[in-house]
Amino acid sequence: RYVPPALRAADGGDAARGRQLRGLLNRLSENNLPSISAEVAKLLGEGRQRPMVDEMVTAVLGAALSEEHVLPQIALTNAALVRALSPAAPHLAAFLVEALVSRFEDDYAARRSNAC
Repeated sequence: RYVPPALRAADGGDAARGRQLRGLLNRLSENNLPSISAEVAKLLGEGRQRPMVDEMVTAVLGAALSEEHVLPQIALTNAALVRALSPAAPHLAAFLVEALVSRFEDDYAARRSNAC
């Protein structure tokens, strides 16, 4: 999505930090978990935290609830990242659980209405 330069400054750098966060999450693996978690914690400490937490929740749930085959290693690595970030963003896990429950309820209601 294109954002004109004048509007880029208005978002406080959230769009750029969001791209940076997505890049870090794409490179996440067991081997680089400590360095990635340190960089993500630094991003969470800069500027507004809520957009970054929302981006994290979307990315983690997207990896875990994909329609395609999900590798357990990816789910475990994402869970380890959320745990590693708990000192920097203590509410991250709460938002993640809330979003997961909401998604589950939506899917359950949809399946239940299709069964009738």
